[in-house]
Amino acid sequence: MDILSIILGWLLGMLSPVIVNRIYRHYKKNDLYGGLSKEINHITERLIVTLQLLSNRTGSFDRDLVTWLLEHYEKIETKNPQTLKVYRMFVKASDDELNEIKRSYATSSGSGLSLQKFPLLFINMHLSDFSLFSPELQAEIFELKSRIEILNSGIASSEKYFFMTFDSSISTESQLIIKTDLTNKYIQVETMIKRAVEQIETVNSVKKI
Repeated sequence: MDILSIILGWLLGMLSPVIVNRIYRHYKKNDLYGGLSKEINHITERLIVTLQLLSNRTGSFDRDLVTWLLEHYEKIETKNPQTLKVYRMFVKASDDELNEIKRSYATSSGSGLSLQKFPLLFINMHLSDFSLFSPELQAEIFELKSRIEILNSGIASSEKYFFMTFDSSISTESQLIIKTDLTNKYIQVETMIKRAVEQIETVNSVKKI
């Protein structure tokens, strides 16, 4: 064995762990990004549908909102064709037709909604692994985590008021105040949902490298 072969063998021995590590990081990064995309796109659909339900309760359902619903629903990778069809119908409706749709979807201001929180199971499980991503993407993921936590806090707060509307020990006058406060809580949650959806779109637009 000549000296060149010895040197080549030594170099390959030194480089192999580096190469293997790079390959591992590449596949790990792809798996992480795939899991991240799947979770946040699933949550986006839930957020948008929840916003529509809330708008029926608060009375915020109007042309501006249906335009927003369609614009952001169209960006979902795995969207429901039927839901997409409905939102497109909303946007194309005349003012009279939209008002009729609003009346048919409207729910009583005295009623409440049992809202579900939005857990980020995959993100919370892999927080330390996101160091494989670019600093910009890491920052946007943590911003999304913060926005969802704020949203979930708002939902928890509205739930307290929701259950208070069933408390027979509370006077009629106090019940009216509680129902007004509940509506205000729902309006705040609507804003939080919009911000969360827009943040998800930001995460989707940032490169993982």
